[in-house]
Amino acid sequence: MWKLAGELFRYGVIGVSSSAVDFLAYVVFTRVTGLHALTANVLAYLVGHLVSYFGNRMFTFRTSGKMGAEYFRFWVVNLIGLVMSQIILAAGLHVGIHDLYAKVAAIVLSGGFNFLANRYWTYRPQPK
Repeated sequence: MWKLAGELFRYGVIGVSSSAVDFLAYVVFTRVTGLHALTANVLAYLVGHLVSYFGNRMFTFRTSGKMGAEYFRFWVVNLIGLVMSQIILAAGLHVGIHDLYAKVAAIVLSGGFNFLANRYWTYRPQPK
């Protein structure tokens, strides 16, 4: 129980960090470079993805598994999370929600999925 609580706390720290990077990159891509919201979302998500992977590997789950296989699993999880994020953002834009609110909703909802999938699949304990 305490191990899970610790993982949740550490995941929250990394999640907030990678989400902040994702959100700020989205703002830069949409407001500074003028990219369309859905294009900017993909690019920003990928930037946050890198922060998330290395932070979760070294801090949250403290894994020492094979990086190649582990990264592949992480990429699959994040690809699903990205699709979820795109759908949520597109739906929000379609119904007239401000893009930044829709982006926050996309981050929160895809983040819950990502935690569960990463905990139980990507960074699962390796047999010794």
